Amino acid sequence: MIKDMDLWEQTFQRIIREKKPHHRWKLKVDNNLEVKSLRPGWKQYTQKGLARFRCSLCGRSWVSAQVLILFWMCLKEPYGRVKMRVFGQRCQKCSRALFEEPEFSPEGVEKVLGCLVVRILLKCYRESARAAVPSEDPLREILVAARRWELRGVPAGRLLPEPIGRQGLGGPSQKHPHLVPGPAACL
Repeated sequence: MIKDMDLWEQTFQRIIREKKPHHRWKLKVDNNLEVKSLRPGWKQYTQKGLARFRCSLCGRSWVSAQVLILFWMCLKEPYGRVKMRVFGQRCQKCSRALFEEPEFSPEGVEKVLGCLVVRILLKCYRESARAAVPSEDPLREILVAARRWELRGVPAGRLLPEPIGRQGLGGPSQKHPHLVPGPAACL
């Protein structure tokens, strides 16, 4: 369930090659992946992302920051594989709604895959968080914010995604203005 898989693949290759230029990784969709049903040698990572949906029955559209993305990762140096599954959502207005495919912005894809690469570095290469995200890397800001808010008792999942486009969706919440606007935490 991924629209524009080329964007996902190109973005993933660019980010992983910045970190591990001599290793080759492949990213592919597998809609049969299930949470916690790993095969030996694979590691799992789940993340929530921000995407837009459109109901194929009534035409209603909505934006959700709760789009579940499941990744399985396996490294047999110098080759790595990532399988991913993006879960759809149903329209809340239609009684016979289908699971609709999410549409991610290029920025949303970048953030999801940036966090995936950090997780690959941590889980597959056993790099420390500091080594995985150098100080000049924009992903460092995500990690620092996540750790800061977790230390204050705010779960990392409560960090809000950045706005997409001009709509300003996903900005600071009126109910929770103390939360840092930024993508979902990588750790």
